[in-house]
Amino acid sequence: MYHKLSERRTQFFHSLAKHIVERCVEEEVRRITVGKLAGVREDENGESKNWGRNGNLDLHGWAFDRFTTILTYKATVEGIEVGEVSERDTSKTCCVCGREDDNQRVSEVYTCVKRVTRRSTPM
Repeated sequence: MYHKLSERRTQFFHSLAKHIVERCVEEEVRRITVGKLAGVREDENGESKNWGRNGNLDLHGWAFDRFTTILTYKATVEGIEVGEVSERDTSKTCCVCGREDDNQRVSEVYTCVKRVTRRSTPM
């Protein structure tokens, strides 16, 4: 049963990565940035996090590295660069202009005060 679930997950990752890359090609995006998730399973002491029985199944069964690898492969074939950035403060930083706003909350969508369109930004 685990093998079948793993194959379905991998097929989903391939489909999702293909969709993302196709959309980037359509929109002439030349760089995809993903969050660095290394260490996500450890606490500040380097020990394995314990989120309870069900939480641990989700956290430790999460194949984030596999998706990033698939996405990087498919993007590279199309000439799109894939880079990793720290997840720290991404919920309060504009991905277009880089401005940070400490008043932004995770539950809200960040709105760029400059209202810069993505086509006019340098890559």
